[in-house]
Amino acid sequence: MKNHLLKLTCGLALLGAIATARAQSVFDFTYYYPNTNSAPFQANSLIANGIDTFNEIGTANVTATDSTITFTFTQAGYLALTDWNGPIITLTSPSSDFSSVTLDSSTTVNFSSSMWSWSGNQIDINWEGMSFSAGNTVTFDYNVAPTPEPSTLALAGLGGLSLLLIRRRI
Repeated sequence: MKNHLLKLTCGLALLGAIATARAQSVFDFTYYYPNTNSAPFQANSLIANGIDTFNEIGTANVTATDSTITFTFTQAGYLALTDWNGPIITLTSPSSDFSSVTLDSSTTVNFSSSMWSWSGNQIDINWEGMSFSAGNTVTFDYNVAPTPEPSTLALAGLGGLSLLLIRRRI
């Protein structure tokens, strides 16, 4: 009987580990200029399933991994002084919030903390007045708040119920 209990426990642990694997992050990337009330200048979807890249308004490649978002500028330039000149990145999947967003130390352009903020499921970046050279990068490290999937909760409940039933039979 102890052998069956051990097999059941190991099986439930394995299923739980599979079900709690990190969900892939999906972002809506919307560029606003000259302010956030204007129609979006560019809109893209960005999927962090390893690496996904697109070109932001011809000046930077945007790359997402499962823990970073990096802007790599493809040419030298200056972004105009306006109310807003930059992207708003919204986490759309998983349906949770960021638990942290930080500016990575590998950033190679003069980019101050007053030029970006994050709250909930959104990162706001205002490039207004920023100069950059080809090859400069801005990298954000992020973590997504874990949200238990329904299958994980169901497995936990099933495992608890199974252990109660087995205990009554022993």
